[in-house]
Amino acid sequence: MPNNSARLISLKFSFSNSGIVPSSVRCLESETPEEQDERKKRASGILAIRPIQNVSLLKFLDDLEEAGYEMIDAFYQLRLDKDSRTFHMVHFIFCQHEHAEISDEFRTRRDTIRADLRGICTQAAWRARAFINPFYSKGEKVPGQAAISINLEVRTPLLRADGQPVMVWQKDGEGRRLGERPVPLKSDYHLRLTDNVIKLTTE
Repeated sequence: MPNNSARLISLKFSFSNSGIVPSSVRCLESETPEEQDERKKRASGILAIRPIQNVSLLKFLDDLEEAGYEMIDAFYQLRLDKDSRTFHMVHFIFCQHEHAEISDEFRTRRDTIRADLRGICTQAAWRARAFINPFYSKGEKVPGQAAISINLEVRTPLLRADGQPVMVWQKDGEGRRLGERPVPLKSDYHLRLTDNVIKLTTE
């Protein structure tokens, strides 16, 4: 997915366990049914990466920094799904450094938020999908600019509550155990940003 025209890159984590929500991010009012309807009406953009299970974001965080993206906001909201059940959404927004505008209040919390985001990405792998959306400034669409939304759902824990790795048995194609002992569970894919392209790799 080409990235050289992306003014904003958003990471949107959705999950059911409220204990995962970092206390460092600001909390919005819970989504109302009317706000849910309005959100559904908005265009979801062009699907650029189809849903892929068991993706790690850790390397992507480093790639964002190296590519000159800066975290400019982070917030949490309790939202409604299509069946009106609640879920938790934590949203981290990154902007190209030359366009970044950051409040003094957010700047004082940003290092803590960065650490909490890295914790979210260390503790679990996710189902990832990505959309390319138009970029708007002051309500006007900016030609040649885009906003990329990376949606992370279906959390797969890699660490237990005590911080120890989740252990699993490796198996062959017929489901028989391999090896003498279980091994740490690992992600199958890594989201990467290299040479202005967002992609999935197995390394």
